[in-house]
Amino acid sequence: MITLHRHLKKRTRSAYRRLQASLEGLTEEGATHGARPDWHRYRHGTGLDGSIRGILVHLGVWKRAAARGVCTGAFPDAETLVPAPGDLPALLAWLDAGHAELARTLDDLGEDDLERVVDWEGYAMTAAEAFAHLIEHDQYHTGQVNLLRQQMGHALPE
Repeated sequence: MITLHRHLKKRTRSAYRRLQASLEGLTEEGATHGARPDWHRYRHGTGLDGSIRGILVHLGVWKRAAARGVCTGAFPDAETLVPAPGDLPALLAWLDAGHAELARTLDDLGEDDLERVVDWEGYAMTAAEAFAHLIEHDQYHTGQVNLLRQQMGHALPE
Protein backbone atom coordinates (compact mmCIF):
# COMPACT_ATOMS: atom_id res chain seq x y z
CA MET A 1 0.00 0.00 0.00
CA ILE A 2 1.30 3.42 -0.89
CA THR A 3 1.16 5.96 1.90
CA LEU A 4 0.68 9.68 1.46
CA HIS A 5 4.27 10.22 2.59
CA ARG A 6 5.63 7.80 -0.02
CA HIS A 7 3.41 9.31 -2.70
CA LEU A 8 4.62 12.86 -1.95
CA LYS A 9 8.26 11.72 -2.01
CA LYS A 10 7.77 9.98 -5.36
CA ARG A 11 5.94 12.94 -6.93
CA THR A 12 8.47 15.45 -5.55
CA ARG A 13 11.32 13.50 -7.17
CA SER A 14 9.40 13.06 -10.43
CA ALA A 15 8.44 16.73 -10.75
CA TYR A 16 12.02 17.82 -10.14
CA ARG A 17 13.41 15.31 -12.65
CA ARG A 18 11.09 16.77 -15.28
CA LEU A 19 12.31 20.26 -14.46
CA GLN A 20 15.91 19.07 -14.78
CA ALA A 21 15.10 17.46 -18.15
CA SER A 22 13.61 20.75 -19.36
CA LEU A 23 16.95 22.45 -18.62
CA GLU A 24 19.18 20.05 -20.57
CA GLY A 25 21.37 21.97 -22.99
CA LEU A 26 20.30 25.36 -21.64
CA THR A 27 22.93 28.02 -22.21
CA GLU A 28 23.65 31.15 -20.21
CA GLU A 29 22.23 33.19 -23.09
CA GLY A 30 19.07 31.09 -23.17
CA ALA A 31 18.70 31.32 -19.40
CA THR A 32 18.81 35.11 -19.38
CA HIS A 33 16.82 35.68 -22.57
CA GLY A 34 13.83 37.92 -21.90
CA ALA A 35 15.00 39.17 -18.50
CA ARG A 36 13.56 42.59 -17.75
CA PRO A 37 14.52 44.81 -14.82
CA ASP A 38 11.03 46.37 -14.92
CA TRP A 39 9.25 43.00 -14.59
CA HIS A 40 6.10 43.36 -12.50
CA ARG A 41 6.87 42.29 -8.93
CA TYR A 42 4.19 40.64 -6.89
CA ARG A 43 4.02 39.14 -3.42
CA HIS A 44 4.96 35.56 -4.30
CA GLY A 45 7.07 36.30 -7.37
CA THR A 46 10.54 36.50 -5.83
CA GLY A 47 13.15 36.07 -8.55
CA LEU A 48 10.81 36.23 -11.52
CA ASP A 49 11.97 38.59 -14.27
CA GLY A 50 10.65 37.07 -17.50
CA SER A 51 13.59 34.72 -18.00
CA ILE A 52 14.32 31.06 -17.32
CA ARG A 53 17.03 32.18 -14.89
CA GLY A 54 14.38 34.12 -12.98
CA ILE A 55 12.16 31.04 -12.85
CA LEU A 56 15.03 28.98 -11.46
CA VAL A 57 15.77 31.56 -8.77
CA HIS A 58 12.07 31.64 -7.91
CA LEU A 59 11.89 27.84 -7.63
CA GLY A 60 14.99 27.62 -5.46
CA VAL A 61 13.76 30.33 -3.12
CA TRP A 62 10.40 28.67 -2.56
CA LYS A 63 11.93 25.21 -2.09
CA ARG A 64 14.09 26.63 0.70
CA ALA A 65 11.28 28.69 2.23
CA ALA A 66 9.00 25.66 2.34
CA ALA A 67 11.65 23.30 3.70
CA ARG A 68 12.53 25.66 6.51
CA GLY A 69 8.97 26.70 7.25
CA VAL A 70 7.51 23.21 7.37
CA CYS A 71 10.43 22.09 9.52
CA THR A 72 10.53 25.00 12.00
CA GLY A 73 7.08 26.56 11.68
CA ALA A 74 8.67 29.90 10.76
CA PHE A 75 8.76 30.65 7.04
CA PRO A 76 11.66 32.93 6.14
CA ASP A 77 11.25 36.08 4.08
CA ALA A 78 11.68 34.93 0.48
CA GLU A 79 13.89 37.90 -0.41
CA THR A 80 16.52 36.69 2.10
CA LEU A 81 16.88 33.41 0.18
CA VAL A 82 17.83 34.80 -3.25
CA PRO A 83 21.21 33.41 -4.36
CA ALA A 84 24.33 35.46 -4.93
CA PRO A 85 24.91 36.31 -8.59
CA GLY A 86 26.70 33.61 -10.50
CA ASP A 87 26.85 31.73 -13.76
CA LEU A 88 24.30 29.14 -14.85
CA PRO A 89 26.17 26.11 -13.45
CA ALA A 90 26.34 27.82 -10.05
CA LEU A 91 22.63 28.62 -10.21
CA LEU A 92 21.78 25.02 -11.12
CA ALA A 93 23.93 23.73 -8.24
CA TRP A 94 22.15 26.17 -5.89
CA LEU A 95 18.76 24.96 -7.18
CA ASP A 96 19.80 21.31 -6.69
CA ALA A 97 20.87 22.12 -3.11
CA GLY A 98 17.49 23.76 -2.45
CA HIS A 99 15.68 20.72 -3.79
CA ALA A 100 17.86 18.44 -1.67
CA GLU A 101 16.96 20.50 1.42
CA LEU A 102 13.27 20.15 0.57
CA ALA A 103 13.61 16.39 -0.03
CA ARG A 104 15.45 15.93 3.30
CA THR A 105 12.69 17.83 5.09
CA LEU A 106 10.09 15.52 3.57
CA ASP A 107 12.20 12.45 4.41
CA ASP A 108 12.39 13.56 8.04
CA LEU A 109 8.62 13.88 8.41
CA GLY A 110 6.53 10.97 9.56
CA GLU A 111 3.09 10.17 8.20
CA ASP A 112 1.46 11.93 11.17
CA ASP A 113 3.63 15.03 10.64
CA LEU A 114 2.01 15.53 7.26
CA GLU A 115 -1.25 16.47 8.98
CA ARG A 116 0.39 19.22 11.05
CA VAL A 117 -1.03 22.61 10.10
CA VAL A 118 1.45 25.34 9.19
CA ASP A 119 0.79 29.01 8.51
CA TRP A 120 2.57 30.02 5.32
CA GLU A 121 2.24 33.75 4.73
CA GLY A 122 -1.29 33.83 6.07
CA TYR A 123 -2.40 30.59 4.44
CA ALA A 124 -3.15 27.73 6.84
CA MET A 125 -2.37 24.35 5.28
CA THR A 126 -1.14 20.96 6.32
CA ALA A 127 2.46 19.99 5.66
CA ALA A 128 1.11 17.54 3.06
CA GLU A 129 -0.72 20.37 1.30
CA ALA A 130 2.46 22.45 1.30
CA PHE A 131 4.37 19.62 -0.38
CA ALA A 132 1.56 19.03 -2.87
CA HIS A 133 1.69 22.74 -3.71
CA LEU A 134 5.44 22.54 -4.32
CA ILE A 135 5.01 19.57 -6.64
CA GLU A 136 2.48 21.58 -8.65
CA HIS A 137 4.82 24.58 -8.49
CA ASP A 138 7.66 22.60 -10.11
CA GLN A 139 5.30 21.29 -12.78
CA TYR A 140 3.86 24.73 -13.54
CA HIS A 141 7.23 26.36 -13.94
CA THR A 142 8.61 23.39 -15.92
CA GLY A 143 5.86 24.13 -18.45
CA GLN A 144 6.95 27.76 -18.56
CA VAL A 145 10.59 26.75 -19.10
CA ASN A 146 9.59 24.41 -21.94
CA LEU A 147 7.45 27.11 -23.57
CA LEU A 148 10.20 29.73 -23.34
CA ARG A 149 12.74 27.30 -24.76
CA GLN A 150 10.41 26.41 -27.64
CA GLN A 151 9.99 30.11 -28.41
CA MET A 152 13.80 30.33 -28.60
CA GLY A 153 13.89 27.46 -31.13
CA HIS A 154 14.74 24.60 -28.79
CA ALA A 155 13.19 21.30 -29.87
CA LEU A 156 11.72 19.39 -26.95
CA PRO A 157 12.72 15.74 -26.60
CA GLU A 158 10.21 13.14 -27.72
